[in-house]
Order: sequence, then structure tokens, then C-alpha cells
Amino acid sequence: MLYRHLIKKLDLTSLHLLVSIHEEGSLTKAAEREMLALSAASKRLQEVEQVLGIALFERTLKGMKPTAAGKPCCSMRGKSSWMWRRSASTLANTWRVFGGMCG
Repeated sequence: MLYRHLIKKLDLTSLHLLVSIHEEGSLTKAAEREMLALSAASKRLQEVEQVLGIALFERTLKGMKPTAAGKPCCSMRGKSSWMWRRSASTLANTWRVFGGMCG
């Protein structure tokens, strides 16, 4: 059940946002880096944390730093990008082979 809810809330943009928050130490800077409105970035982070039931980042006066639960998010950017590129490549190849057969 958690897996299904998480998959609905955790798209590639959200994965990149989590990594950017860690690297920038600021939701504002991470939102700018990912070209998101601050309100949209905040909502994405809240939704992911709500589904997980844990805080991924500690909010401080000096910015944001990952909690113990949030630290594994720091290594996701390369992996998620590779998986996304591979999926896109597979879809493109499928379209090339089967594209003219639909409809």
C-alpha cells in the first residue's frame, strides 16, 4: 500500500528536488535550481514526507539538512536519471517498432 502511494507522489522531479535540497541546504535555492515555484517545491516535499510518515529534512534557521531518513536520498540523482533515460529509450524503441500498428 505504501509503495503505491509513494509511486504516485515520487516522480523524477520530486527525486531531483530532494537531492537539490540536500546539496543546496535550502528549499528556496533547491526550488530555483529545479525551476519550480517555492510553493510547488514545498508541497512536493510535504507530500512525500506525509506518505512516508517521516521528516526527510530538519528545518533550521540556517536552512535544511537531511535527517537520518533523508540521507539516502542524496545518492538518488544519478540512479534516477539513469533509470529515466533507460525507460525513455525503451519507450522510444517500442514506438519505432510498434508505433504504426496502433489505431
